[in-house]
Amino acid sequence: MRRKGQLQGISRDVHEVVRAVSGPGHGVPPEVHPAWQSTVGPAIARVTRPDSLRRGVLTVVTKNSVWVNELMMLQERILAGLEAALGERLVAELRFRVGRVHAHDRRERRVAEPAPPPRELDPAVTKRLEAVHDPVLRDAIARALARCAQPKG
Repeated sequence: MRRKGQLQGISRDVHEVVRAVSGPGHGVPPEVHPAWQSTVGPAIARVTRPDSLRRGVLTVVTKNSVWVNELMMLQERILAGLEAALGERLVAELRFRVGRVHAHDRRERRVAEPAPPPRELDPAVTKRLEAVHDPVLRDAIARALARCAQPKG
C-alpha cells in the first residue's frame, strides 16, 4: 500500500537528482538568461539567477532576503524589460526565493586558527600549581596557563 507521503518523498528525491545532474537554471529557456542580465544589469545579475520558468512564472534565486524585497519592488520594471528583451510575453510573473546563486556559493567555513605554541610558565606559577592535589587538574591548568602566558620580555 502506497502512502501519499512516500510518493512525495520520492518526488522530492527525483527532483533533487534532476537538478543536481542538469545544474542550476535547467528549467529556463536559454534566451532568458541574457535577457535577465541585460534587463537587471550586472550588479543585480551577480546576486540573482533565473531558476525555472513554468506557465509564465519565472522563479529567480537571490543571494539573500534583502534582494528578494528589492526585486519585488522592481518587479513591474523587470517584467517590462524582459518583454522588450525577449520580444514576447514569455514571462508574465516573477517569483523570488533565497538560495545559492552560483554553484560555488557555499558558505565559507571558518577554520580555527592554530593555537599558539605553549610557553614556559614562570617558576612562581609552577610553584603555586604544586598546591593542586589532583594531577590531572594540575596538568590541565598548567597547559591552559602555558597557552595563555604572556611572553617573557
